[in-house]
Amino acid sequence: QDKIASLTSHHKVYPGLKQFKEGVTMVNIQDIPGVKEAGFTRASHLSGAPPLTERESSDAMLRQTLTEILAATQKFQDSWPFREPVRPEDVPDYHTVIKDPADLSLIQRRLDQGFYRTKQLFMADMTLMCDNCKAYNPKESVYYDCAVNVQRFVEAEYRRLGLM
Repeated sequence: QDKIASLTSHHKVYPGLKQFKEGVTMVNIQDIPGVKEAGFTRASHLSGAPPLTERESSDAMLRQTLTEILAATQKFQDSWPFREPVRPEDVPDYHTVIKDPADLSLIQRRLDQGFYRTKQLFMADMTLMCDNCKAYNPKESVYYDCAVNVQRFVEAEYRRLGLM
């Protein structure tokens, strides 16, 4: 164990990031304490991934593509339960059960703020939104069906646009 400690810095613990409490929505990964020390570089990170498609080739192209997907999703007939956050007045125990809520208005805000630097981050929020719905509602409910259909729709949009 001493040999491992001498070769690594696994024993170092860095403080959490305080910027988010101050309203910051994005942090450069290189500015996170311990990331550089762990040997992370953007080039090494990107080298393990498949090549970017044209729609991902720049921040502007990615944002345009994700905006297109989000707009289509918002218009999709089964997206109605996801257009606004679940209100505690309507569903009092929702936030007790669902710890990380997501909806299309949150995704729109994050898209507008430039939060989605990759297609995977965007898809993760879409998946979270649908998974939350399926976790809270019974399989027989219209809400559950909507979640399944929205997830399929978004995946079909990714395929149509060459992102999958």
